[in-house]
Amino acid sequence: SLNQSVSQISASSQKPSTLPSQSPKLFWYQLGMFFLCYMAWVCVHMQREFWAMSKKAISQEDPDLPKTYFGAIDTSLFLTYAIAQFFTGAIGDTFTKRKVLAISFTIQAGLFGIIALAAFKGWDHQMLFVFLFGGIGLIQSVDFPCFISTIGAWTNERTRGTVTGVWATCGNVGNILGI
Repeated sequence: SLNQSVSQISASSQKPSTLPSQSPKLFWYQLGMFFLCYMAWVCVHMQREFWAMSKKAISQEDPDLPKTYFGAIDTSLFLTYAIAQFFTGAIGDTFTKRKVLAISFTIQAGLFGIIALAAFKGWDHQMLFVFLFGGIGLIQSVDFPCFISTIGAWTNERTRGTVTGVWATCGNVGNILGI
């Protein structure tokens, strides 16, 4: 049955040599999981690229912004992301990855909603955006380890490198689409 196949796939991360023969139904579940993980990480990179491309328009609209404004925001995003990566991978190991990713993307959506509200209201306080983008970096640091683990668990040892290599292109695709 499908549940037995999925259970065996989940256990395969510990015993890759005992993989079951693949059923067509399981293949479609694996393809769906790959597509969801791929598109979710594409969206993360689209956001990052869109933000990078938006800075010029924002600075032209408000020429009084200090030159360090965007540097502080970028530093808060990427520094919290980089530091948190050392610790947040354990969250995906401790809790259900599906729930962790759902919560992560929900929080990110909320933070982006606050950024949109701030733009609508004309709030341009640097510390507000430093805090919001730092929160986005912290939350996004959970995603990558969960995606890699999920891709690894849903593929067999023979194709894991190929599948992960194809999945790794999603960052580039997101960067292109974010332009």
